[in-house]
Amino acid sequence: PTEGIIRWRHHRRGGYHPPAGRHMGRPLRFHNLSPIPHILWIKTPEKGEITPMKLKNMLRPGADAGPRAFFIHRVWMIFGITGLGCCIGALSLLLAAFSYGKLNGYAIFASYFLKPLIAVLNLSVPVGLMWLFYFLFGRAWPAFLGSFLPTMGLTLVNYYKIRLRSDPVLAGDLRLAAEAKGIVGNYTLDLTWLVWLTVICFAAGLLGAIFLLPGKMKNRGGRLFGLVSAAALLAVAF
Repeated sequence: PTEGIIRWRHHRRGGYHPPAGRHMGRPLRFHNLSPIPHILWIKTPEKGEITPMKLKNMLRPGADAGPRAFFIHRVWMIFGITGLGCCIGALSLLLAAFSYGKLNGYAIFASYFLKPLIAVLNLSVPVGLMWLFYFLFGRAWPAFLGSFLPTMGLTLVNYYKIRLRSDPVLAGDLRLAAEAKGIVGNYTLDLTWLVWLTVICFAAGLLGAIFLLPGKMKNRGGRLFGLVSAAALLAVAF
């Protein structure tokens, strides 16, 4: 309030120009001020504070953005795409752990991460699919669809097969896909909380990929190199 009174007095005497650095390098001019002028003042961001403009430059840097903005955007995309792939893998492990209704699903899920190699091998497939489709299409949301749909599709099939017949999905079962429709028709599939969680995660992940990971990778050489690298990673994982 005291600073506001001082600024208001300066305005009455012919204008007030605050020191450079607190107003983005432009003088503030007061015209048609109300009786309480400090209500209309704009709070300038402090150093290091995240503002909507900084967030926009991080998510979608413009042509006039500096090297720092592009570097932050690349780091954000790397962590975002890899994080989405890890979330898909963790969700598939969660469904696999709760497939056997008589066993403690939480204990089984925790056991997957006691041995890092098991966790890495299970998470590497959805992460690799994320990067494969990202380099193929250049955008995050097709990469999310390309990783989520096949991963969670096979996971749900395995989930229901174990619950119904106590038998996991094997590679030979893929050849019997044409007969699966007739077999499933004899059972009643319950929509458990894990199935609804999968639907919610799908919607949240797709919206996050669209709005939080925007932009398109236009470097064709980099995309081709990344596509080959992601394909090699998936080949090793399988």
